[in-house]
Amino acid sequence: MYVTAIVPAHNEAGNIKRAVRALKKQVDKVIVVCDRCDDDTYQRAQQAGARAFETVQNEGRKAGALNQALENYVDWQRPDQYLFICDADTVITEDWIEHAKRVIAQGDYMRLAPSFTERLTAIS
Repeated sequence: MYVTAIVPAHNEAGNIKRAVRALKKQVDKVIVVCDRCDDDTYQRAQQAGARAFETVQNEGRKAGALNQALENYVDWQRPDQYLFICDADTVITEDWIEHAKRVIAQGDYMRLAPSFTERLTAIS
């Protein structure tokens, strides 16, 4: 199972590194969608090891940003790929993806729900 995390972000420079680092421990690929950022979210996401991109003429807010990621940065030809969408100010628990993989393998998708270690507040 190949897991790609997509992280929509708007001015999340204070949070993005920590969120990306937590994700990179558990997923195969992290894509950060920098939507109309005025800060250095893009640079910090890349420094943390994510594939970051800036939205182009996005009028659809968060949904529009996610759509750009899905249309342009997800390899839909990859077999056995799963997507995980996570806010930029969230750090997932250390075993969340492994838990999700087990639940998916059992075919029990109704039990999947996020479990956070904490909400971040502007940590540089």
